[in-house]
Amino acid sequence: MSLTTLSAKIYLASFQHREALWDPLLNEYRKRIQKLAQLDWKVFKPTASRLASSQSFIKYYEKLNKPSGPVIILDEHGSAVTTKLLSDKLLNWLDLGQAPTFLIGGAEGLELEPLLKLPKVVCWSLSSLTLPHRLAQLTLLEQLYRALTIINHLPYHRA
Repeated sequence: MSLTTLSAKIYLASFQHREALWDPLLNEYRKRIQKLAQLDWKVFKPTASRLASSQSFIKYYEKLNKPSGPVIILDEHGSAVTTKLLSDKLLNWLDLGQAPTFLIGGAEGLELEPLLKLPKVVCWSLSSLTLPHRLAQLTLLEQLYRALTIINHLPYHRA
């Protein structure tokens, strides 16, 4: 089964500066994912506060097409998810014709309360540890790629 019809969006509160350490890794996983699914990677400028970053995303969200699928906020206080659960969710969203939207806040994080009022919003955790912003981005991409390889029965995942 090819998942070229699966579409996912990732919104990041991040400055657009290039980093020699992270950019090659992020680009590598984006290329891998693009072979299995459509990935829309959007960056919005972070703000000095958690609430302002959340409000910035809400404005961005309202200007664009409202997501057809769930909005998954990634935060250390969110619900723990496994790679298997992620692959099951991706397959379910594909079957429903929905495109998940993942949101990673900036260095200050996000104020969850206003975001959780948006339709179809859930909060997941990549780890109970506090991750550096770029590592959270890389972890999300790697886990999306891993989940897609599980769905497509490709040899990357070895559990």
